[in-house]
Amino acid sequence: MKTFSILIPIVILLTINPVSAQTEYITKDGYLAAGSEEDFDKATKYLIDEDYDSLQILLDDGKVIKLKKDLIVFVVDSHVRKGKVEIRPKDHDLVLWTNTEAIKKKKKKRKS
Repeated sequence: MKTFSILIPIVILLTINPVSAQTEYITKDGYLAAGSEEDFDKATKYLIDEDYDSLQILLDDGKVIKLKKDLIVFVVDSHVRKGKVEIRPKDHDLVLWTNTEAIKKKKKKRKS
């Protein structure tokens, strides 16, 4: 019975998503983001292949953007195993795919 009572809190902790939708994150400068996973994957492949002309077409068509530094975003869904995250800029309903490295937790301001 002790084992059962110890396992319940562990199972609960493991099922909780570590990324809260209410946690604010900020973007890092220069990372790519796209409105669909497919476009994001294409852009990533073009970068790896050093096919900058094809990447520029995605940028020119507005299918991919370069993130600006310090944009406040919320995590919609995290795909850690894939190295991707879906983010939503604060005060917008647009969802973007980007690298997990493209965001970091926003530091809370200390009260003086």
